[in-house]
Amino acid sequence: MHANVQTRFNPATGEKALYYRLKESYRDVAGHVHSLILLNIGFEPSLTALQVRRIAFALTERF
Repeated sequence: MHANVQTRFNPATGEKALYYRLKESYRDVAGHVHSLILLNIGFEPSLTALQVRRIAFALTERF
């Protein structure tokens, strides 16, 4: 599991902002790499990238 952070347009504020997702990478039977979005956190100005990475790590450890 890993954190994905993108800069996207936030319609609520009218500005570009960070958009957070938690993703999991996997390979299919043919060996192709895919990614599965586990959780769309969304626009959360109170979160830092480090906090999102720590959340992803903690969830991975619990899984």
